[in-house]
Amino acid sequence: MQSQTETRVATMGVFIYLADVDGHYERARAAGAEMVRAPQDEEYRRTYRARDLDGHRSFFTTPPG
Repeated sequence: MQSQTETRVATMGVFIYLADVDGHYERARAAGAEMVRAPQDEEYRRTYRARDLDGHRSFFTTPPG
């Protein structure tokens, strides 16, 4: 099976709710995670994006409500 990095096509994405998006971002970045976009406010909440070892994107955001 080829990875997203090899095919250049996103085959999945994960959306994860967190209470502390900024704190999680700083810990993940310090641990060497590949960041796609730093935390910022979106119409749906505060969020950031990272990429896993196979190139799939994960979205980390504050819960709704």
